[in-house]
Amino acid sequence: LRAHTFRRFYMSEEALIDLWSRMKPFISKGDMLNAADMFVSSLDEHGLIDVNEHVVLSIGDPVLKDALVSYYDLEFDEDDEDGYE
Repeated sequence: LRAHTFRRFYMSEEALIDLWSRMKPFISKGDMLNAADMFVSSLDEHGLIDVNEHVVLSIGDPVLKDALVSYYDLEFDEDDEDGYE
């Protein structure tokens, strides 16, 4: 028996945005923020995303961006483009 080494697979920024964009039409406006929070936490718990501040700042969807900022407890300087603190 040979031991297999597994490479860690992280979802690309494009795949993250694409998957969220495809799910959004099926989520009611009132559930959108909770769904985004659950989406982000589920992907992280399964080791599928590795997000940094640069990635978060480049995401155009405000609900997904807020979920990522909240989940990863990110803080941004006043000079950052979106004003997250």
